[in-house]
Amino acid sequence: NAVVGSTALHAACYQGHLQIVKYLIQHGADYFITNAVSETPIDNGRTRADIQKFFTDFLLSTYSNDSNTIPHRSILEEIKHKQEYIIDCFWEYKPTTDNRWFTFPSDASLRLQQSLMVDSNQRLITEIDLKASRDPQKISIIQFLLKRKNDQPENSAWIRCRGSSLLNFRCYSQWQILFNKHPTGETKPSPTIEILDMKPTKIQLNSWYSMDKKNNFFLEKAMNYRRKYITINLNFINNEQITFDFENFIFNNQQDTVGGFLRWVPKFVSYATKLPLANNAKLSATFDITLLTTSYVEQAIQDGLIPSGETDQYSLKCDNILNHDILDLSDKV
Repeated sequence: NAVVGSTALHAACYQGHLQIVKYLIQHGADYFITNAVSETPIDNGRTRADIQKFFTDFLLSTYSNDSNTIPHRSILEEIKHKQEYIIDCFWEYKPTTDNRWFTFPSDASLRLQQSLMVDSNQRLITEIDLKASRDPQKISIIQFLLKRKNDQPENSAWIRCRGSSLLNFRCYSQWQILFNKHPTGETKPSPTIEILDMKPTKIQLNSWYSMDKKNNFFLEKAMNYRRKYITINLNFINNEQITFDFENFIFNNQQDTVGGFLRWVPKFVSYATKLPLANNAKLSATFDITLLTTSYVEQAIQDGLIPSGETDQYSLKCDNILNHDILDLSDKV
């Protein structure tokens, strides 16, 4: 007999009907929803090898080890059950003149990790000094940029945290993309650290573009639901169909003629006004800020600082998560 609160996806997983499972997920079914005995559809399919393989291939369980354990909660649900911070990420840097990412040494990674382990009632330290063998280095937490030698862009390096901002820091994020290939892309003679908007102009290679509000929401939702990838159309590049790979933080089109890197930067709140800040690019290192965390959002909703019509962007619920996701499960999984 069906358990109270079970969904069609619970039943399909329990019966081992893989094609129905795929169909339901393609049409927005929530694979983390629980029934009256706290079972998810994934739990109901645990005795079905093909169902388990599907979710193993479809979902991203961890960054920091090789575990194939299937996650059973969204990230927001996971951190509700954890008092302590979870460390599950890699800190990496990419010189502005290079197309490769390198992993930070363990001591620098630890400092970066600790720098974002702050709640919204604490001021954020916006610059970190790193000890280096030859020259001083500092990292801007606002720009996610490592600076050397008089702050010249050609001597700088971009940084990123390959992992979930919510899982590691309980912090919401602004996603950015950097093109390293595009048929009509242009490269400037010297590197730039300017962050660009997603406007339909000629693509500038090796520069970060901030995702617009709609697409940022899709990526945040997909990350919350532990997706390995999401495919969406990007209007500003002629509605090109782009697949974002959350495991490796890269993106490509189907023909592999468009591609590049993915990263997130933290979203911030003014420490003085307690209001979210829209544009990191306009912030200086002396600005008094803190992180836009889950605890901040909870309090801000109670205090009326976040209008009721804007709460969806923070709850990241599964409702119609795939409405704009071009998901071909027969091909991908």
